[in-house]
Amino acid sequence: HSSGVALKQIIATYNNDVEWKLLDVKVIENSVIDSSGNVGVSVITKYASASIADLGIGMITPTLGSEIDRQTITTSSFDLRGNARSQSILSEYWTGAAFSFSEFKDILNDPYDIHDRTNKSVITSYTTASRTAVLSKEEVYYDAYDKFGNALSQRVDTYIPDGAGVLTLKDHKVITNVYDNVIAARRGNATETVVVRYTDLTAAVKIDRTVTTTPSDKFNAQGYALEVTTEVYVMDSSGVEKFSRKTFTQNENIDNRGDAAVQKVTSWATDDLGALVQVTYQELTNREFDSQRNVKNQKVLTYDAAGGVVLDVQEVRNISFHSSGVALKQIIATYNNDVEWKLLDVKVIENSVIDSSGNVGVSVITKYA
Repeated sequence: HSSGVALKQIIATYNNDVEWKLLDVKVIENSVIDSSGNVGVSVITKYASASIADLGIGMITPTLGSEIDRQTITTSSFDLRGNARSQSILSEYWTGAAFSFSEFKDILNDPYDIHDRTNKSVITSYTTASRTAVLSKEEVYYDAYDKFGNALSQRVDTYIPDGAGVLTLKDHKVITNVYDNVIAARRGNATETVVVRYTDLTAAVKIDRTVTTTPSDKFNAQGYALEVTTEVYVMDSSGVEKFSRKTFTQNENIDNRGDAAVQKVTSWATDDLGALVQVTYQELTNREFDSQRNVKNQKVLTYDAAGGVVLDVQEVRNISFHSSGVALKQIIATYNNDVEWKLLDVKVIENSVIDSSGNVGVSVITKYA
């Protein structure tokens, strides 16, 4: 375009400059561009494979039939510095033969400050691209930022339609983040995140509290977490907060993008006296990620405890993802153990009607022998 904006871009993304493992190929087509270079419509199609001419330095040609998903971003309003004020995003996934609807959402941003940061965003998700029915609405308030632009304090009010289609408050979340490791903070990784959910906007009735922590000395040199502990506290029927469950995750073989090839996850739940009882220990082998860091190919070994009895083994393939990170389609083969490899069943899980928080409205599970 005369403004200098590319009308069409083809971007091949690799994991690093040693293995040169292709993560995906994006074809970005921009249109409705004003004289300042603000793009009104941007269509981003993602492919799993491509060929590159001249030994990798020439033209990139995506492989037809390897499509993954497609996003159409329409921005109808910009501020004077080019920040999007009003925007809609249509997301579609590839079925193997055509693109199918995944989600549609409108985003409205309040005026931006001198650092190009907004203090409020309203995200409305719809069940169809025609906006005939609202799936959910989130009002996100950014009350404080750090010097890197990380949110220190947030409030998120989520509304869903009731039986009559009227939007009613689902929950009110108060989120606080602490960044005590400067390298991790530069990457947006917090040392502590506390999320408290309430039933009302005045925060009078608490639902639960989730605390996620990584000690400041448990990040690697690139600022990625080596250990993560998550504790969940819930309100009992008498309104008293009780410790419910805990998970401890160890991340190993982390690449330069922050993707862990191996994860070891220990899970506990509390008994009637409030004492933690170990439930499972899992070892996850993450073989393949997409460019958004979603796991596409994974093996999960589940034990009763570390070094204990193997409860089952799962091979998991995630085909495509919702913007919340939820897999739109999963294929899971479950085996009895890692010695006999006796197939128990295969499940194909197809998720739809997913809101911006990742809550799945419809999940179809088909089981095969």
